[in-house]
Amino acid sequence: MACPGNNSHTKLFGQEKDLMEKVKSGDVVSVDYTGTLAGGEVFDSSEECEPLQFTVGAGRVIPGFEQAVVGMEPGESKKVEIPPE
Repeated sequence: MACPGNNSHTKLFGQEKDLMEKVKSGDVVSVDYTGTLAGGEVFDSSEECEPLQFTVGAGRVIPGFEQAVVGMEPGESKKVEIPPE
């Protein structure tokens, strides 16, 4: 899986699947996502592999992605634009 890096206006689509309540810091989540650049070019996706699993708040994924899943509920989808840092 490629690392997004500092791509301009990265858009991420997440679907939180494995929790019974809203996501909070410390939860382990599994997320399906597609990352695109401002022009719509896909740079990374979980579509052909396993969902991305991580602990929220552990700093193992880009901060904007991590912040976007906080408060999501099982089965919820979200579109987020993350500007470059």
